[in-house]
Amino acid sequence: MRKLLPAKKRMGRPRVDDEKLLNGIMYILKTGCRWSDMPSEYGNEKTANRRFKELENIGFFEKINETLLNKYHDKVSLKKNITR
Repeated sequence: MRKLLPAKKRMGRPRVDDEKLLNGIMYILKTGCRWSDMPSEYGNEKTANRRFKELENIGFFEKINETLLNKYHDKVSLKKNITR
């Protein structure tokens, strides 16, 4: 998953921990709550919302979905070949 994330910028403020924010984004997507209701343990809700929009714009979630589906299909295909 780290390979799919955009590179960190060398200038400006230090980037907030990707794992922490991704967990917050997943929390929002799973629970359906508002960004302002995201627990503070996941970081600032405005930063998480902005990062979500950035990731959505670069197709991050589609890439993850495609990667996971390919791994699943490879695994299922391998199991079918073993049982034959």
